[in-house]
Amino acid sequence: EYRVKVDTDGVVTFASNTGILFPYEAATTSDTLTAAESGKTFVVKPATNKPPTFTLPVAAVGMEFTFVAANTEFIILDPNGTDTFKYASLSAGDRIYNSSAAAGDTIKVFCATALEWAVTPITGTWADYN
Repeated sequence: EYRVKVDTDGVVTFASNTGILFPYEAATTSDTLTAAESGKTFVVKPATNKPPTFTLPVAAVGMEFTFVAANTEFIILDPNGTDTFKYASLSAGDRIYNSSAAAGDTIKVFCATALEWAVTPITGTWADYN
């Protein structure tokens, strides 16, 4: 049995009884992420009332991370060193958070230029945390 089959002409076929599972982690505490975790979605549901902070690795081209608030809570993203979130008026080293703190707040950060995190689709209100 196969999950994905790619024919010689490039046609991709999926087995009918399987699905595609994407990298996922239920996050309950602050974490320092690694480059190996790129592509992962973090569903954030803190174990305490303290908002978790996720420290990103050095922004390298092609890396991406997605964060989703499971409940009404804050999520704080901290760039590595002087990496920059290319969003609103954030400066090098500024952290970003979901100021709306609503269930379903979502952000994806993607690196297209070294040392910069582009903010792609978001849900909720995200702002400078500094």
